[in-house]
Parts: sequence; structure tokens; C-alpha cells
Amino acid sequence: MVLEVAINGGADAIVTNNTKHFRDVARRFQLQVLSPAELLNEFRMRR
Repeated sequence: MVLEVAINGGADAIVTNNTKHFRDVARRFQLQVLSPAELLNEFRMRR
């Protein structure tokens, strides 16, 4: 369900602590899979 909502909602990424279960399938739909820590690091880098 999470992947379906992300695709239909036009998301750029899925943020989860369970990244290993999403990485392979998310690549097919050109979605990034980030842990919460990775997302925070991306926000910090953009400042």
C-alpha cells in the first residue's frame, strides 16, 4: 500500500526505517528510498 500511494500521489521518495524492503521495487518506479536520517541529511545539505 505504501508504494502504491507514493506512486499514485506523485511522490519523489519513500521515507522509512525499513529501506531494504522497498529499494528494489522503488527503482522500477524511479522513487528514492530514504531512511529518516538520510532525509534529514538531505535537508541539511540544501541549506
